[in-house]
Amino acid sequence: MQRFELTMMCSACKWKITNELKKRGYQDFEIDMNTSILTFNEPVNPDIIINIVNNIGYKIEAIEEKKDYTDEELALIEDAIRNGYNN
Repeated sequence: MQRFELTMMCSACKWKITNELKKRGYQDFEIDMNTSILTFNEPVNPDIIINIVNNIGYKIEAIEEKKDYTDEELALIEDAIRNGYNN
């Protein structure tokens, strides 16, 4: 899942962005009007999406997804921090 934060004001903005993305072949996405978040349920190239939306006059930024670490990964990270990380 790829998410983007949009700068848009109204349902006409949503329609314009939706129309342009569909015209470019993207179908599996949704725009939440309350949060101004564009979510793709399929893998997309963020640079292409940003370019498409910017070219129709809207600001858009990719939202970096936070990685959920396992307990083991967290313990290793904590250990590396405490003891210093050496390559």
